[in-house]
Amino acid sequence: MQILPLRVNYQANREGRLPPFKAPMLRGALGRALVRIGCRRGQPPCDNCPHRKECLYFGLYVAFQEELPRFGNMRMPPHPYVIRCEAEQTAFRPGDPLPFEVVLIGRAIGWAPAIAAALAEAGERGFGVGRYPFRLETIEMSTLAGPVALYAQGTLQRATLEDLPLPEIKPLQLADEKSPARAGGTPQDPGAVRVVLHTPTRWANSVDARTPMEARPFLKSVLRRVSSLSAFWDQDEWRDFPFGPVLQHLEGAAVRDPDLHWESLSRYSLSQGTKIPLEGWVGSFTLTGIPAGFTPFVTAAQPLHLGKGSVFGLGRYSWHPVEGVIS
Repeated sequence: MQILPLRVNYQANREGRLPPFKAPMLRGALGRALVRIGCRRGQPPCDNCPHRKECLYFGLYVAFQEELPRFGNMRMPPHPYVIRCEAEQTAFRPGDPLPFEVVLIGRAIGWAPAIAAALAEAGERGFGVGRYPFRLETIEMSTLAGPVALYAQGTLQRATLEDLPLPEIKPLQLADEKSPARAGGTPQDPGAVRVVLHTPTRWANSVDARTPMEARPFLKSVLRRVSSLSAFWDQDEWRDFPFGPVLQHLEGAAVRDPDLHWESLSRYSLSQGTKIPLEGWVGSFTLTGIPAGFTPFVTAAQPLHLGKGSVFGLGRYSWHPVEGVIS
């Protein structure tokens, strides 16, 4: 499954204030821009719209229910993108930068030029309660060959992306066909990793401030995140993956030295007219007894985040070998 990280850079046109956690605001502004420039009906709802299959707003924002599940018991597709913004600045003056990242997944990668046009429109209309305008300066695509400009100097630089070598997340490979993994035995990685949760993380609906961090549910959520995105938005490369045996072998993994706290944020929903809580665990913990092969897979999967609210930038984690540097 291919992914495409887009590094977006805005510049403030005038003084204004934005919330410290900006990803939900940016997502909402992008959605409104997509409706303005692409919705044939002029506005949602999308129920019974004959154009929704080719509509970017529908594809990026509106969950739909299929008659049969595509992945396990899932009928609602996960959103094929992540918006992540680390900038905590709240007061902006003219010329101040506002950088963030949009990670496109699978088929959504082909929508990158249209998303760039919508981001330019969104900045002109303004962000935050005061609709403070920002000028879109650049959008840079992170490819295997290095950065490539998608938007610069006020214009779209590329209309198609077919020739670009893109990062790819392949299904977990624990061992080759002749290894013990295929016969019911998965070798364990003798090392350990320190996992850092940078934004509130909930790997299941039932997770709350009383839920302890456990290795198996956490690692299972990484598998579920990548495989479900592949099932709905790519080639479903995980169709024949042996989930049962692998999950059984995760019983040997354990959490050590947790340093976690429960954090509560919120976002304002225009459609619902109210604030919605964004909560989860933040901090770090060590994982031991990890099946061999998990480290390269989870490292590659980091840009996708995990768990609830991933599209808003929640569930951002990083994976560090114990002997490495934790940032």
